[in-house]
Amino acid sequence: MAPQVSVIIPVYNRAKIIRRALNSVLSQTFQDFEIIVVDDCSKDDTREALFTIKDPRIRCYTHKVNKGGAVARNTAIKEVRGTYVAFLDSDDEWLPGKLEQQIKAFHRLPESYGLLFTGANRFDEKGTLLWTAHPTKRGWIFNELLMENIGGPLSSILVKKEFLDRVGGFDENLPSCQDWDLYLRLSKVCQVDYLEEALLNYYINKQDRFRISNSQKAVSAGHDAILRKYCIEYRALSARDKIACLSYMIGMQIMASNIGQVTKLSFMLTAESRNPVYFFKWPRRVAGCILHLLLR
Repeated sequence: MAPQVSVIIPVYNRAKIIRRALNSVLSQTFQDFEIIVVDDCSKDDTREALFTIKDPRIRCYTHKVNKGGAVARNTAIKEVRGTYVAFLDSDDEWLPGKLEQQIKAFHRLPESYGLLFTGANRFDEKGTLLWTAHPTKRGWIFNELLMENIGGPLSSILVKKEFLDRVGGFDENLPSCQDWDLYLRLSKVCQVDYLEEALLNYYINKQDRFRISNSQKAVSAGHDAILRKYCIEYRALSARDKIACLSYMIGMQIMASNIGQVTKLSFMLTAESRNPVYFFKWPRRVAGCILHLLLR
């Protein structure tokens, strides 16, 4: 009998922490799942680490060459047998009730709902809790998603396989922002909901050179690619929203860079002046820039 949920875990050179991710799935209160791991041609002992966990629900596939996270996830999607699909990055972990609460939520929702987020605890590489992020939009949210990636980490989602098949998985040509692009395409064909509770521990390791979000070049190229891919939809925005959206995108890029605090602050305040919603999105970042300037 096919499992209800297929859990997809792409991994590359994560021998030291892949077990944490896998154990967080195996510890779920909801147990009707399969785990599909795709090793994207790791150069360390990742494959050996995977073999130390014995569970018949785990299936492992290996790329002969490194192809990137989007390709690894698409490789796994082809092997999915479940009605629902969840993604877990190899450096993140779920809280025990994640799948159970999301499955129950889907059972309460109309059939037109196909994508479900949760809140997420964000930790630094030392395990210090930085903040807890909560989704804020539900329903048909394409326009809101077009303005900014309001969804949340890919590791937080549960999506119906039927809708994932309709949009065709991940865009392998994007240098980054593949999750945002997937949310945009899904939000065109299904409604979106969320659980406010944080059911994911998401780790932000600025020292991890294999993490795409740590590459300013990839982040910048990804945002540029999103603008090009959805240029028709962006043109339909009001002038006010266009300026706010572009300021947001530029601000997100430079916040990952070494550009000075004054420049970062100016872009954030520009976005907030055009669309006040950003004031509520970035209070810690704005305060951090101001504090940094005051302490100089």
